[in-house]
Amino acid sequence: MIVALLIAAGPLLTIGGAHILSERHRVATARIEAEVAPRIASTAAAAEARAQMGAVLKRRTLGATIETLARALPADATLARVERNAQGRLALEVATPDPDKLRAALRRVPALARLRDTGQRQADAAMIVLLEGTTE
Repeated sequence: MIVALLIAAGPLLTIGGAHILSERHRVATARIEAEVAPRIASTAAAAEARAQMGAVLKRRTLGATIETLARALPADATLARVERNAQGRLALEVATPDPDKLRAALRRVPALARLRDTGQRQADAAMIVLLEGTTE
């Protein structure tokens, strides 16, 4: 009877010891993760900031974009508003008496080919054409 109890107790003690050890490791892991979490978060934030800055630095400046636009616009068109968001997306308003002539002129410039017509409205003596998109 004692031998049978010893044979049964061996695996039970091994399983119990394994549970105690695994619980100790879980607690230690949770403590280490809690200590390291701020450093991991700051490293991730720094990497994200570097990626965003890299994208901004690779992008053409707004002045260069406006200059390209000025060269591409027909003589009777006027740039009314230019806006660029943080992701590099442009929003333009161009006043022109002939919107079709403006669209054709912008399509001829490869740097401005991604601009899409999003609408137009009537102004005093011209149509205001709304364009959105990215350049190059």
